[in-house]
Amino acid sequence: MTRVLPHHRSVPRRALLAAAPGAALISPHDKAAAAARGDRAAYVPLRAQRIIGAPTTPGLAAWGLAYNPVSDELAVGDYVARQVRRYGRDGSYRGDFTNPSGQVPGVASALSVDARDGSYYLAVTGSTSAATDVVKYAPDGSYLAGFGIDQLVAWLAVDPTTGDLWIPDAFGGRTVIRRYAVDLAAQRLTQVATIDRPGTGPGQVRWATGVATDAAGRLYVVDTGNVTVHVFDAAGSWLRDLGDRTSLAGDLRGIALDEDLDRVYVSNAAGATVAAFALNSGSLVAHFGGEGTGPGQFVDGARQLAVTPDHRIWAADYGLRRVVSFDADGVAGPVFPNPGLPEDPAGLAVPRGLAVDPVTGEVLVADGFGQSITRYAADGSLVQRFGRRGSTPPEGMNYPKAVAVDPLTRNVWVANHEGAPHLVGFTPDFGAVVRQIVAPRFTLDLKFFRGLLYTLQTTPGAVRVYNPTTGALVRQWKSPIGALTALGIDPATGNIWVTTSKRRLGILTPAGRFRSIALGGVGAGVAFRGAEAYVSDSAGGRIRVLDRVTLAAKAVVGSGSGTGLGQLSGPSALDFDAAGRLYVVELRGGRVTAFGTEAAPEAGSAVVTVTGLGTAYQPMVTGTASAAAGVAHVEVSVTDQASGRCFDAAKNRWVAGAVWSRAVVWGPVTAPSWRLTVQLPLGPDRVYAVTARVVDRAGRVVVGPAATLRHTWAPA
Repeated sequence: MTRVLPHHRSVPRRALLAAAPGAALISPHDKAAAAARGDRAAYVPLRAQRIIGAPTTPGLAAWGLAYNPVSDELAVGDYVARQVRRYGRDGSYRGDFTNPSGQVPGVASALSVDARDGSYYLAVTGSTSAATDVVKYAPDGSYLAGFGIDQLVAWLAVDPTTGDLWIPDAFGGRTVIRRYAVDLAAQRLTQVATIDRPGTGPGQVRWATGVATDAAGRLYVVDTGNVTVHVFDAAGSWLRDLGDRTSLAGDLRGIALDEDLDRVYVSNAAGATVAAFALNSGSLVAHFGGEGTGPGQFVDGARQLAVTPDHRIWAADYGLRRVVSFDADGVAGPVFPNPGLPEDPAGLAVPRGLAVDPVTGEVLVADGFGQSITRYAADGSLVQRFGRRGSTPPEGMNYPKAVAVDPLTRNVWVANHEGAPHLVGFTPDFGAVVRQIVAPRFTLDLKFFRGLLYTLQTTPGAVRVYNPTTGALVRQWKSPIGALTALGIDPATGNIWVTTSKRRLGILTPAGRFRSIALGGVGAGVAFRGAEAYVSDSAGGRIRVLDRVTLAAKAVVGSGSGTGLGQLSGPSALDFDAAGRLYVVELRGGRVTAFGTEAAPEAGSAVVTVTGLGTAYQPMVTGTASAAAGVAHVEVSVTDQASGRCFDAAKNRWVAGAVWSRAVVWGPVTAPSWRLTVQLPLGPDRVYAVTARVVDRAGRVVVGPAATLRHTWAPA
């Protein structure tokens, strides 16, 4: 969805118009090449000047979902905030599960409940800790143990007769389902059985996703590759299949059983519906749901499903950041959270891609987990936020991780990392789609050079070149050095630069000669300015500056990993504006840092004030700040007076003890405005203690006066 916030400026007229055909212009890429061919002047140091954006996530990016018959609660896995949240059947928020580090150690995927005692198991995908693929929690959500196995995990189910776990291999092309015995004392999962039936015939598996068990221990496996549901007995022997390509559209996800009603429900995500089958006969009973944003509809289909004792079916609507429900007849029912809890529109969740508009100097950021492109003015003001989760244009986005601006037309191109809608080109204002190109999955970077669109596929590593006007593939090159992480085009020579996660830099000449060298870091972005090439080191928290001809190291930008001004937390894509300012998007930091040649500031006076909480359901703390040296950060502490708990915006949870959360800051660097959205409110009528502090660019910290504010909200 295109949104221009009322307190920010709208897109200027010049930002909406491409150059007229045949106009007498000097090509931007010719300007860049001329600059790159300039004299070998001494390197001019770059210093951090300002921060754009701040970490934010929606209140509930629902993906995993389970009903606990012991606690009579619904547990919901928040895929973006890496939390598991507890809700009553009335939709009331009851708190979060606990974790040693405050968050799930990876992505919170599917949940399953051991009905014997009410304990939970969570599938952890892409864990930052190699030893944690499954987490076990007590019925109240308290952390009990983490388990590491040699298997990618996204779905799991508990055998109610033994407490064993059934876990299918995650992701496409994987066909094995393994059974594990759980040893809580030793924190170990031991494989005790395997279902290994690859193929396309009855009872054979191409891609297992959702799994569930019935009271007798039979296992139900959603096979999205064969578009069916396999039923196995407790020993893993195949019994029968439910559904086929005539009754199911594809992209199958979650599954849930209601044995009292003789029902099995399957998330039929490609059709944005839930399919109901009779458990005993296997006949199709009903489809309900549909594509859309209304009651009982889904954007991009449901993820995990759950059934409560009143025979209500609950579905995690990840695309619309909510949980929806239906009665046994498929009639849409309650939804939570209601009202919805969007992220701050000027904040960033897990941003990866960045590009600077060559005409306006506006900064465009591809936010993978935010499922959007966010456009900022150079002073940090929000200009536009566009996109939502979905597999079809114009607004649909599928983990966008790269964005590029065509310097000839100023059309904006977006790469959707997980597939459809693939590569999409938009007019400069996102008002219309100009071209859609079907490309391989895992496109991680985009660059324009001499009117052509260069794309980088991370795995298997490849660079593909497209004509953006016709969509035709012009040429392609396959990497001899494995998976790729970033792409750059030297504007003077046309040499293609690529980086890898194995700390190597590769250079391909237009004549086809290739060489690679060791790179002192994990490259995640490449950009050029004058005689230098800039390569971000995502692990080291800095930008390495190389001579673009000799490849000799010349300098370093950034002061290492961290959240202070000049520190970089997961630096990724880079780009320069026309004035030579460098913009760096921070994957883990949830922000953009701008570097320039301005002199280091001197400390002076600084002031910060809190002006209010707003009237929306989500409290939005607003204020102003000033600092003679320029504002680096504004940090805010929000404490609920009734519970004494403080809101942690970076982890999107309420915690014991004081927490300073980073606010979004915009406007003149010496006197900006700021705000902090409380993504997860505790209720419509609460009293909060609010304190703000300003950190200036010289490192001085000034704490403002505390305020006690009542936040009231009434539905429209």
